[in-house]
Amino acid sequence: MPHNRRSTSRINQAKAELLKRVTAHRQSTNPFPVQGDKEAVVAWLDAVRAEVDGYTTKHGFADVLQCAITNLCQREKVVAVLRLAKLDDSMPVPMPVPRGPLKPSRHQDNPYYHAAPAGERRAAHYQQILVREREHVPGDTSTIIPFGMTLDTTEFRNHFFGLPDGTYLIASANAYSKTPEAQTRAAENMAAFVTHNILQRQLRDKVRDVMENEARSGLLASALKDVVDYETYASKTPVPIAKAWRWTTCGKCNGVLVALVKNHKHRCMQNDCKAQDITAAHVSGLERLLYPHDILGNATLVPLLQLTPAEFGLTPLSVRDFLQEHIQLLPALHRPLEDIPTELAIFICPSYNINIMLTMCINAGYSYLTTCQADPNRTHEIDRNRPWEPKKFQPIWDEIRHGTKLFVSKCRCEFLGIGTTKLPRHMGAGPYAGPYGQAAWEPVYTYTITSFFKFPRFWARRLLYYGRVEGQAGGLDILAW
Repeated sequence: MPHNRRSTSRINQAKAELLKRVTAHRQSTNPFPVQGDKEAVVAWLDAVRAEVDGYTTKHGFADVLQCAITNLCQREKVVAVLRLAKLDDSMPVPMPVPRGPLKPSRHQDNPYYHAAPAGERRAAHYQQILVREREHVPGDTSTIIPFGMTLDTTEFRNHFFGLPDGTYLIASANAYSKTPEAQTRAAENMAAFVTHNILQRQLRDKVRDVMENEARSGLLASALKDVVDYETYASKTPVPIAKAWRWTTCGKCNGVLVALVKNHKHRCMQNDCKAQDITAAHVSGLERLLYPHDILGNATLVPLLQLTPAEFGLTPLSVRDFLQEHIQLLPALHRPLEDIPTELAIFICPSYNINIMLTMCINAGYSYLTTCQADPNRTHEIDRNRPWEPKKFQPIWDEIRHGTKLFVSKCRCEFLGIGTTKLPRHMGAGPYAGPYGQAAWEPVYTYTITSFFKFPRFWARRLLYYGRVEGQAGGLDILAW
């Protein structure tokens, strides 16, 4: 028989997980040569294997695996006992833990010997046990009182009320063994089994930490490389956020998530490592990565990037200094530039012109420039993504070009809408608005948008990118509006 079936299986799973994630990451950056010849395919697979070997060596993963094998081999006897497996004669035999009869007994179909559902029925069952067990015939092996407990004690009462519904009481009692020695050995075996599970979780954690950390750094580097070349990136920037460079933090494990393609996955340790897509349907708070400062100016992301701005040909530029030098380009601005922190910066290449630098400075410092009354943190996520929906965005852009009056309105359901009326239709919550805005609703506040700097930040960000980076302005200078 295998020397350690359980641990070997777990370790193989860990190796498979490592290989799978390396393969997925390489596929996103260097797709498998489907049309390639045999040599190209072999070279691609060899590169994957070399990367896996590199991870195991760099992070001491091979040593962790060997240590796990050594430790788990020492627990093989315990695992075999708990699983009623045949024992290896080369190891000392621990005391087996009785688990009740292997064949069905005459009591298994009797509801008395199965814990009743929690609540009143469990309480009635307990009273029945108190009466019946006092009449217990000596020598009857059907007792449901575990060894070391007595019927009228709080210990037994807590034990009984803590059992899952339907527990077979005789097997439950047998699990406590029948002698002090066996009971001690059973406790030792269970403690060893717990240690075994801890080792398995640590091994899984190691795989997760190594792979997600390495992949995250690589993804951030790829994202930064793309957004630095803003013209090329803007020409292919997809509208759906599920296909764009994006990031957020997991609400369960607080891990930082970075993704590009739709099928990028996150395996949350607080969700039993089940894979879930990094999309708006599965995680909240997704933010697009559009400019270098979205990464290099982000206190959460920049420590995870294992490269410096200089390696991308980038240098910092003070937002306040640049805007003060080019204040004549902002005729619609009404807030003082002194509100902008001196340390706030964008990151530029020598090839960047004034227009793109102005766009990035406005984007980076917008919260210090806007006179918008809306609180973007108290807004539905669907509202924050609405400017990227062509059917929602294009009418607003057209109204801006035609000089139509626009309004910002906030509903008590946290909806924040922009339209040509003070009561834009929306999916309501509670009594505030009917389905698809069929019922009338009263806004918490509403105000007229008289210039670009009155837009909520998530709308301003899209307007800037559409008009000044994607080059769709059509002669409209959104900053002068």
